[in-house]
Amino acid sequence: MLFLMYMKLWRKDIKLRLRLFFFRFKDKLVLTTGLILLALSLMSVFLLIMAIGYDLNEYQQLNILHASTINLFLFFIISTIRFLLNYNEVYKERLLFVDATIYGLSILTLCSILFFPEEMQQTPFIRFFSSKWIVYGLLAILSVINISKFIIRSLSAKLNPSLLFIYSFLLIILIGTGLLMLPNSYHNELKFVDALFTATTSVCVTGLTTVDVSTTFTLTGQIIILVLIQVGGIGVMTFTSFFALSFMGKSSFGSSIVLKDFLNEENLGNMFRTLVNIIIVTFIIEGIGTWLLFQNLGDIPHRDFSGKLFICIFHSISAFCNAGISILHGNLGSPFTINNYPFLFCISILIILGGLGFPIVFNYMKLLRHYVINIFKIITGKQEHYQHQPWIVHVHTRIVVVMTLILLVGGTALIYFGEREKAFSGMSETGKLVSALFNATVPRTAGFAATDITQFAQPTLFIILILMMIGAAPMSTGGGMKVNTVAIAIMGAFNTACGKQHVEIKHREIRSTNMSKAFSIIILYIIWMFFATSILMYTEKNDQLFPVLFEVISALSTVGSSLNYTSELSTFGKYVIIFTMFLGRIGVLTFLSGVLKRYQEKNYRYPEAGIIIG
Repeated sequence: MLFLMYMKLWRKDIKLRLRLFFFRFKDKLVLTTGLILLALSLMSVFLLIMAIGYDLNEYQQLNILHASTINLFLFFIISTIRFLLNYNEVYKERLLFVDATIYGLSILTLCSILFFPEEMQQTPFIRFFSSKWIVYGLLAILSVINISKFIIRSLSAKLNPSLLFIYSFLLIILIGTGLLMLPNSYHNELKFVDALFTATTSVCVTGLTTVDVSTTFTLTGQIIILVLIQVGGIGVMTFTSFFALSFMGKSSFGSSIVLKDFLNEENLGNMFRTLVNIIIVTFIIEGIGTWLLFQNLGDIPHRDFSGKLFICIFHSISAFCNAGISILHGNLGSPFTINNYPFLFCISILIILGGLGFPIVFNYMKLLRHYVINIFKIITGKQEHYQHQPWIVHVHTRIVVVMTLILLVGGTALIYFGEREKAFSGMSETGKLVSALFNATVPRTAGFAATDITQFAQPTLFIILILMMIGAAPMSTGGGMKVNTVAIAIMGAFNTACGKQHVEIKHREIRSTNMSKAFSIIILYIIWMFFATSILMYTEKNDQLFPVLFEVISALSTVGSSLNYTSELSTFGKYVIIFTMFLGRIGVLTFLSGVLKRYQEKNYRYPEAGIIIG
């Protein structure tokens, strides 16, 4: 009897000790599994690069597939261990069903490859799940998710959001350069500087190119460019944040603050919803744009259905992301699009929507939802009239929409009357109007070319120069100084001339910090514009100022329009434009905020001193 009691107490003691041991080392085990998943993700990226980027023989391809299958099996084992160790956190993931779906597909794929003989793998179901593209696709998804988790968890450290923004774009540019240098990405020969230039112009959604994208890059290279445009247009951190927050139960408070600043979101709880809305709206608009472009493209020799569809997908994404890169020879001046006015009009609409910015789209979607709900209540008799007029369309939205309309209408009119008897001569009246609208839209900020702008008169080119400098809206896929920055600076200048201290719009006073930031952006933009132009005037030995200035502004505003000057740049000149495109995408002010030491506010102030101004 005593022996049985002793054994029972001993078993309880062992269980208690094991439980204490488990809880003591649980965090370390979870951290270890996370590091192993990160290592597997990096290994998967290496295998995918080998499989897609190199022309391998059958034996090498088989070895890569076997290694990928082993990697997928290890992913499955470690993910299972992670779930058992950390199931409480896993259940809190926002997209748990997606995680479960990937887990289930991994089981089906591994079972199809490992447990079914080769003769049974000929059946459609087994053949589908045992195909190499399913294995590669699952590895790619798992790698993106786990690398995104690692990046977001790293934000818990005290990182400057501006510096993080810079690093994210720099990292994706370097990765893109490496991918474009893979043998399967290009035909014949590609220099490193040209690969770096193409990756930078894609990620920074600029559009300037030193090589012909249509003939230099293979289908694999063009797909890589398309992915770089999509990631760069929406934002590297937007994609990373979406995947990380989707498959993480919670993020640290420090990470949340950094993401809140990056997304310009006032409410921490709305970050994930904002990310989801950005992704969904982007894909919906690009999908509709692809369908419209496909309906208006017409027949293209040596292109089947899939080839035409890829052209439309590429141009829809390139237009909405304001990249201006085309895979047609001669850009949109190709014989298949140069007089295709419905096609050019659709491109213009996509550029405008991408340049408005996601906050504007969300504002008007919210306003439309309000009106629909109120009309439904009136129809059903639940309400006789509108109860109130909500403050949905913000001051920011009003400024952007009004400025966009002024620039589009004014630019279209000036270009139309300036070129109707010159560059547009011989076109129909509809063609002249569409071409004028297209050339007024493209400088803000997608450098597609359907007309040779070197044939434009000098006043028209000067108008395009001004449109390039102003650019699109904040939180959009476009660049430039931004329409609200210019609008606020102009209003501030007029207020100063009138002796008024505060800028007021629609019964709202603009913050003084916004005014200071607006003037800082404009001043820093102009400083770098003159500095880069001076360097190129010296290094390129060009005696014409205007083409060089046009090229610099096009790069700094991430436009992509050129007076046929990009291909003439020297190697050093290409690096200057590369850095200018990089600065234009992240912003000169953001770059300085990231690299300069942050000023610590002091508890005292010096006496004011009057300085003669003007």
